[in-house]
Order: sequence, then structure tokens, then C-alpha cells
Amino acid sequence: MNSKVFLEEFINYCNQIFPAIDSSIKNNIKEALKQFNISKFSWFSTDSLGGVCQGDILNKIPFTFQEENGNSYAFITKAMVISNSCDIENDKDILLAPLIPYFDTNEFNENQKQDLLNNKYNGKMCLSYSSVGNYYVDFSRIQSFNKNLIVNLINTNKIQLEHSLSQFGWYFLLTKLTIHFMRIEDHKLFSTRLKGA
Repeated sequence: MNSKVFLEEFINYCNQIFPAIDSSIKNNIKEALKQFNISKFSWFSTDSLGGVCQGDILNKIPFTFQEENGNSYAFITKAMVISNSCDIENDKDILLAPLIPYFDTNEFNENQKQDLLNNKYNGKMCLSYSSVGNYYVDFSRIQSFNKNLIVNLINTNKIQLEHSLSQFGWYFLLTKLTIHFMRIEDHKLFSTRLKGA
């Protein structure tokens, strides 16, 4: 097989398997969210899932945020586990996203805070009308932590696993992650990319 044929087959294969979200579908999902009352759904499972799983909420994790001038500061807050549950079992590190208290933030005006509550931002997820409903998960600030450190802190009660997501909550998380990370690039930008050969 020559390289040109291989490249074309590889690109066609990728177009079929990647769960890329077109902007029209993204907008349809946003419209669909307006149709149901999110306050009637349960975000969290009532049973323990056993161990640390994707979507779990931990109560106090020290995140490091970097400012525009290069200075860093620690911010201790709740965190959502972003790593896939299978990867948590096998990998040395775990990905966590911070939960930011949005009533206290000056990053958003009052209308934008309402949009956060209504989950209108791609890179943020609000567990509205829940015990953590005054926070939003910020996918743009995901950080890596040593898995064994996190597990040991849970086992010694230095941090607590507060919640595990219900099936509804987990699918909502997957939808938000897919829209944020896997949506199709601007078509003009994508068409300027070199195919690779």
C-alpha cells in the first residue's frame, strides 16, 4: 500500500470513529436541555460505587493556578474525577477538575452566572439544584495528581469522597466532555491543516 492510499484510508477511518460533535448538534443539545426541568433529576448515586470512579467529587484538593504575570497560587477546593474509571485502575496519575464557587467569582457578571447555572458554557458544568449547585466544574483547569496519594488521603480520611454520579449525572458529564473536547474545529481552520504527506 502506498503512503497516499494509506493516508486517505487513515483519514477516512478517523472521520468514522471519532465522536466529533458538529456545531449544529452542539446547539441542538443546548436547546434540548431547555426542554426539561433539571431540578427533578438526581445527579448522584445513593450507593457506593466502590473505589474512586469517573465523576466522583472529592472534598478538598489543592489546585495550582497560574496568573498572567507568571505567579502561581494554591486554591483548595472540591474536585471532580475526570479520568476514566478503567484508567484510574491502571494509571499512576489521575485527572481532576476543580469545582469553583461561582457566587464568589468576579469572572462572570450576573447574567453569565445564570448561564453557568443553566449549563450553557461548553467548558464548564454546573450540578444545578444539588448540594454542590453553587459550584461549577471547570474543564479548562484540569490537573494531574498522583493516584496513590489521592487514594491514601481518602483511606486515611484526610479527604472525603463526597458524591458519585448517578447514570444521568455520568451521561451528562460525558456529554459535556465530548462537546468541549471533541467538537469539530472551525471548518476553514481544519481545511488549512496539512494532511500529513
